[in-house]
Amino acid sequence: MSRSPARTLDANANRAREAARTLEDIARFVLDRADLAATLKEARHAVTSAIEAAGFDRLELLAARDTAGDTGTGTTTAAETDRA
Repeated sequence: MSRSPARTLDANANRAREAARTLEDIARFVLDRADLAATLKEARHAVTSAIEAAGFDRLELLAARDTAGDTGTGTTTAAETDRA
């Protein structure tokens, strides 16, 4: 797999896991719902399982990361520094 698709898949898989983790934390700490937290934890792990089942190698995805060379890391907006 070339680097660009691997980088894109890696970044978005991480986003999906982070989103599931945020929802899991809400279920745990806000809603006090262990059952829902467990379901969301399973969903978070299912993202990784689905990527592996589709034949993508985790080490290949990790190797495709290039934070230092990522043109998006320096992108900013005026609203980023405008805090109340």
